Amino acid sequence: MHEKGALGGTARWWNENIWGYMSELLFDADHWYWKALEDFVAYRDMDKFLRSGKAFSAYADSMILHASDDNDESATRAKLVESLRDSLTGSLDHFASLTIVAMCSTFEVAAKEFYENVFFRHPKRMHEYLGKEKQLGVVQLSDVVEAGDYHRLLHRLAQRAAANATKGKYGDILARAFKIAGSPNDRDLTDRLNGVQMERNRVVHEKEVLQRDVKALDATHSILADAIGSLAQLALNLDVPGSYTCVSPVGTFVVNEIAGLLPGVS
Repeated sequence: MHEKGALGGTARWWNENIWGYMSELLFDADHWYWKALEDFVAYRDMDKFLRSGKAFSAYADSMILHASDDNDESATRAKLVESLRDSLTGSLDHFASLTIVAMCSTFEVAAKEFYENVFFRHPKRMHEYLGKEKQLGVVQLSDVVEAGDYHRLLHRLAQRAAANATKGKYGDILARAFKIAGSPNDRDLTDRLNGVQMERNRVVHEKEVLQRDVKALDATHSILADAIGSLAQLALNLDVPGSYTCVSPVGTFVVNEIAGLLPGVS
């Protein structure tokens, strides 16, 4: 028996068991799309500042130097400015490498959130991402018992299937999304996405400092933004609740009813 209260037994059950998923069961594609942009803009602004002669000159003018005459002070100030410029602009390569890693992490998290929401909304589509090779789609009794109710079970399975769907190369992760949504794969984008992952791996696994300027990093951001945008469009096509103004001016789902959160059977 459900505990009765001001909301009534049934209403109380819905409130505790369904609305609790509200914050998790929305694919906020806009957040991840703009997060990737923020990562790039942070690097671009830093690059612009550090390469500005006026910025260094203003800093040099603010320093108090002691020299025997004006010529010595001017020469010393110029040397300090040059030394500082070389040091800081050299650090831009480190910042660029870290920015690539940050943008890649944004794609990874966005992809996982995409799959969790799609699988919860369309449970049948997670079939090949659950169970072992010869037992695809098999759900263990322990999962059913521990979940307690149907929607908690779906949520748990969706998280597990999403973890499997986001393994491997970035291009494969995106290709699976196209397949699940019944859309043709964008081979050019998946190939370019794999190239970005290779750069990311060189930084993370080989501690390599990549020499990338703003133009190169802008190109990297564009690839990742296109990938996140593709996930947004696919989710939008599948009627997955979320925020998608990054691909459609009116592409924001606002779920006002419990029915809007319930999974379908596709």
